[in-house]
Amino acid sequence: EAPRRSFSPPSAKYGGRHTVTMIPGDGIGPELMLHVKSVFRHACVPVDFEEVHVSSNADEEDIRNAIMAIRRNRVALKGNIETNHNLPPSHKSRNNILRTSLDLYANVIHCKSLPGVVTRHRDVDILIVRENTEGEYSSLEHESVAGVVESLKIITKAKSLRIAEYAFKLAQETGRKKVTAVHKANIMKLGDGLFLQCCKEVAAGYPHITFENMIVDNTTMQLVSRPQQFDVMVMPNLYGNIVNNVCAGLVGGPGLVAGANYGHVYAVFETATRNTGKSIANKNIANPTATLLASCMMLDHLKLHSYATSIRKAVLASMDNENVSLPFSPRLPLPQRPGPGPTGADRPPKGLGTVPWWLPLPPRSGWLPGGVGRLGLSCYRCPPGAGAVGGLGPLQGRAWGLAGPGTLPERAQACHLRRCTRQTSGARARRRKPSRTSFATSASSTGGRWRPRPPWGLCRPLCRCPLHPQLPSQPGVWTQNKPASAQPLAACFCYSGTLVFRVTLY
Repeated sequence: EAPRRSFSPPSAKYGGRHTVTMIPGDGIGPELMLHVKSVFRHACVPVDFEEVHVSSNADEEDIRNAIMAIRRNRVALKGNIETNHNLPPSHKSRNNILRTSLDLYANVIHCKSLPGVVTRHRDVDILIVRENTEGEYSSLEHESVAGVVESLKIITKAKSLRIAEYAFKLAQETGRKKVTAVHKANIMKLGDGLFLQCCKEVAAGYPHITFENMIVDNTTMQLVSRPQQFDVMVMPNLYGNIVNNVCAGLVGGPGLVAGANYGHVYAVFETATRNTGKSIANKNIANPTATLLASCMMLDHLKLHSYATSIRKAVLASMDNENVSLPFSPRLPLPQRPGPGPTGADRPPKGLGTVPWWLPLPPRSGWLPGGVGRLGLSCYRCPPGAGAVGGLGPLQGRAWGLAGPGTLPERAQACHLRRCTRQTSGARARRRKPSRTSFATSASSTGGRWRPRPPWGLCRPLCRCPLHPQLPSQPGVWTQNKPASAQPLAACFCYSGTLVFRVTLY
């Protein structure tokens, strides 16, 4: 679950939909945002994105437009913007300008061990709170004489008290028992000494939460040797950058951990380590997990908890699925790994939905030959779990009932192609004839309930689909002994030109 916060999110507008600013950023950011849009479209998330492009080479007008858009919408999903080191010192980082202009003073990341990711340490569960607006990132430096540069580290009592109060409130809201302040007060006695003193003052108001302090160099050693001892950590800006990256490495890497930047009014969500990933951009191998989890944190912030839970469970379930190869996993060599993007043979027909690559296909279940997996549909009108047939692990229920079509009318039409196993009103009193495309028997012969046969409970098309003639027309009809070099297998459940579900198996 994403960390909670006490500030109220913006209310929905425009027919119950939220508007969120999207900043794709540089490197792999644009392609990761495409995955977020695709997942939100399939899940029918009531969020509209206002896309604003900002890069390291953009002029001041672009960054001003981005700040204005975030102030208008109050919530943003952001990719990292590269900082060009060749520009003069007067050129400030675009990421830093966003954080300071919007007063996003608290950077929060949740480093937690993920299923299916083999790491040296297990059961890691750490909340890291980083002060986001001062410290060494104040961008105050000058060359006093030739060859001598002075960089100023700004620590203020007001902002130190504010971030410490946020950390203890977060620990209280999430049921945490300990807060650790990270510092270097033994050397920087005034700057870090002030920060440590503020943390002690705030800790006195939370006697039920254990408080301890630790020097930053010892902290890094303790993290790589025994990370389970930490619960909530609070620290100044630069130390937070270092500890964030160390903790991300502990749980699997930068592509797996999401982060959030909170202020009193605005919230910006991004990946935890703020990498642009330029070396792997446009190769279709970037791991979208961190960005998707960041979008789930955003949905929790908007109080769209059901959508956030569905997407988060799907991501975590896919991490534990051996049919999906992670970018750093040795399960498959790199050229054979199925990438996340809708490219090549994986591109669905225009206007039709498809299953994203990271959704799990439960192994050894049901009607697919060789135990590859199965898919199940559940009526979107029914409560979650009612009348579900199969299912994508935790994805049964209202939000993910029919993940193929993208529009609600298509979902409603597709819903009539199967019979829910719920008791129907008046079914015992009258005889119902099954559809000529249905396997269901009449209600009177089944005690007032529709009982699908065979067990997958879907209506089988009578003829080959006119939209997808290259695909099998019946569930369970699959190509046997398929060469490894052939295209991915796919099955299509269509009726009257409406796509019910399309699944691609690798």
